[in-house]
Amino acid sequence: MLKGGKTRKKVTIAGVVMSLVISFVAVSQASPVSAAADNTLNIVTAEPTTGFDPAIAKTQASLRLMELIYDNLLDYDVSGKIVPGIAESWRTSSGGTVITFKLRSNAKFSDGSAITPEDVVFSLERAAKSATMASSYANMKSVKASGADSVIVTLSKKDRTFLDSIAWIGNSGILSKSAVTGTANYFIIPKVTSGPWQLVSNIPQNRAKLEANPYYWRTGFPKIKTINYVYSSDRTANASALEAGTQEMSFPMAPTDAIRLKKTGKINYDLVRGPTELFWGFNTQIAPFDDVRVRTAIAYLVPRKEKQDVCWEGLGPVSYGNVIHAGPLANPVLPTFKVDRKTALSRANRLLTDAGWVLGSDGIRVAKGVAGVKDGTRLSFKVPHEANWQQSRCHTEMMSQFVKAGGIEALPQAFDGPTFWTEVGKGSFGMYHGGNGYGTIDQQFTNGYTCNGGVISLIARWCNERFDELITKAKESSVGQAKAIYGQAERALNKELPLILVGGQYNVVGFSNKLKGFQARFDASNRGLISATID
Repeated sequence: MLKGGKTRKKVTIAGVVMSLVISFVAVSQASPVSAAADNTLNIVTAEPTTGFDPAIAKTQASLRLMELIYDNLLDYDVSGKIVPGIAESWRTSSGGTVITFKLRSNAKFSDGSAITPEDVVFSLERAAKSATMASSYANMKSVKASGADSVIVTLSKKDRTFLDSIAWIGNSGILSKSAVTGTANYFIIPKVTSGPWQLVSNIPQNRAKLEANPYYWRTGFPKIKTINYVYSSDRTANASALEAGTQEMSFPMAPTDAIRLKKTGKINYDLVRGPTELFWGFNTQIAPFDDVRVRTAIAYLVPRKEKQDVCWEGLGPVSYGNVIHAGPLANPVLPTFKVDRKTALSRANRLLTDAGWVLGSDGIRVAKGVAGVKDGTRLSFKVPHEANWQQSRCHTEMMSQFVKAGGIEALPQAFDGPTFWTEVGKGSFGMYHGGNGYGTIDQQFTNGYTCNGGVISLIARWCNERFDELITKAKESSVGQAKAIYGQAERALNKELPLILVGGQYNVVGFSNKLKGFQARFDASNRGLISATID
């Protein structure tokens, strides 16, 4: 534990689920859609199972659709630079604590009504109270309309990351106040929206249809007039549909499928290289995972580079202790768990023995004097993973073999995709496989690892007040200062191990050669479709 901190379980609403929750619906269950015609793009991907309400939707599947129907005040370009969105300009004053946004005069919702300062105030206040964005908007003291075209945000303190929060796709989307407050169950199919496309239909466990917003402020865009979504979380079937040409886009793809199909010349693919994590999560309130010595032993034993090579075709970074893999906030490699196999096994064995787990007659350790555990209990447990994520299965099976050398029996358990993360949030699993992606490093630390983070109950599952103080300080600091502070935070995570970080995943976006001018963004956004065309 960090000095001065308190460690306790943090439980949030089970419905707030992380990025990789996907719905188990086979492509064959949806009625067929013809290939691209009349400027139409056909996408096969996971169903947005957490819906379209920015206040609660947190899965990657929901964000990928929401980013196409909601625009933000600010956006990112492909390089990660913040650029104007609905706000054509902004300026800061009072030492960076006051930000004035000027709205575009031609910014309109999909019904032709103007996007007003009152709509922006409503949207930002709603986001600040939401389960998804409360931690990111914590420093927003007030937001108010100023005249017919401006909005003034006042911060309680300088926050280097606040503009990134404003640019957070999906969850910081600008909403129509009159539509949201005046329409019962508005978010079932939100019809009056601010983005480049409007959602015209949504059939659960089947498909959705989007049409271009005729009043979109970017004159002449989007180029693609219709987007047909087919909901499917069977990645093998999705790859086959892309190969056959019945679909023009699919994400995320298994790296093996993407590489194979690109070699045939049938598709292209792009890699999402933003902040990302692959990890082993724990419920540290139950034995044996309530003992940091057991968690540390597992951290020494699990595969790291090996799983990246085998399960991810070598794509993505490997971690031996670092959270940040690249960029200006990245610190030198932490060698905490970068030891040879013999040393790793020796250290793990010593930790497990010290924790009261001794070798049994069959090579699996048993409890001897472990608090709250009956003597003779085997060190054996199930490790759930998402059944419809091939790399998750591969990684979990490899882990099972690696930890067995230390006398641990970890039994892979394929778990239903749509309910996996709900069960994680409930604390149903002792140890589980996980992965997530973020727009920025600051968002990763804030949402995944702090007490009030939007996905804390699914990622780190801890609350350490001293750790939170570090993250708050990093957000108030310059990039150079934040780098040093995040280095301290990384070392704290390595010491307490509320989760075991083993690397990152580069999500693969596959698309037909018919799709021109598309580029995936660092934050996994597909808003590059706005300027893309389809043959």
